[in-house]
Amino acid sequence: MSALRRGSVAVPVALLIVAIALPFLLNGYHVFIFSMAFAYIIAAVGFDMALGRAGLLAFTGSAFFGLGAFVAGRLATLGVPTELTLLAAIAAGAVLGFLYGAVTVRLQAYYFAITGIVLMLLLNFFYRNAEAITGGYSGFSIPAPSFLLAGGGTLRSATAMYFVGLCLAVPAFIVARLIGRSRVGRSWRVAREAPAVAEGLGINVWRARLLAVVLSSAYLALGGAWFGYLSLRFLPESFMFEQLLLLFLMLIIGGLRSVTGSALGAVILIWFNQYLAEFVGVSDIIYGISLLACVLLFSRGIYGTLSNRFRGFRESLL
Repeated sequence: MSALRRGSVAVPVALLIVAIALPFLLNGYHVFIFSMAFAYIIAAVGFDMALGRAGLLAFTGSAFFGLGAFVAGRLATLGVPTELTLLAAIAAGAVLGFLYGAVTVRLQAYYFAITGIVLMLLLNFFYRNAEAITGGYSGFSIPAPSFLLAGGGTLRSATAMYFVGLCLAVPAFIVARLIGRSRVGRSWRVAREAPAVAEGLGINVWRARLLAVVLSSAYLALGGAWFGYLSLRFLPESFMFEQLLLLFLMLIIGGLRSVTGSALGAVILIWFNQYLAEFVGVSDIIYGISLLACVLLFSRGIYGTLSNRFRGFRESLL
């Protein structure tokens, strides 16, 4: 086995060992922040499928993120086991993503972007006004997760929630990387760069883009579902423009069109936001200046820029 191949295997294994050890080395609050980061890793990786890899101005991040939280949370209040609520959230995201994408992916870039914002506003209007189902403006409480695999017991400890999040994020990350390296990922790249060439090569551009929207929506819904369990409450106002901007910044900061970059951006921004909470009154100024500096210094995102500068180590960095 070559040194490069050994590095490409050793680094992920080392990171996984560190991830397993972390909850035993950190306090409960920091463990909770990592658990929240796992929810956003899933969402950011999925958001990148449509926005980055397929090249669509898909401003649907907060819409499907909120949909997942709502579906899983509402089913949880009915006593449905957490495994089934997560699957239901994925299914809801995929179905709505299919219905939305089938109608809109043929639109030009900016018109398509507007439809994503409209979808977010429509869902939020539903959440705020269908009080019998959604709880209205105040939302509803979400019970702690209870898994059939755990004998129906309720998980409340930060460590248990951490490991569930890890078990969700790692497979989601691996599947996203495999998709990116498959024929599907290559078709997204060709359709993004040269739609006419893609059609000439026999690639159905509409179908490729639709699949990107469906997969992206399913990932976002899963991330939102786990976010809801961590928050223990569904609030309609949590899934508007601020959430959309946060997801968008994760891709920009970490690195657009990169699974690793998206995950890195999610971890960085979640931790950075928590750190800024200590600077009352000036947090927004620090946040804005830091983001501007990051964009100027890392034009392709942190991961993308470092990968280009140290191309010889790219494979060993995942």
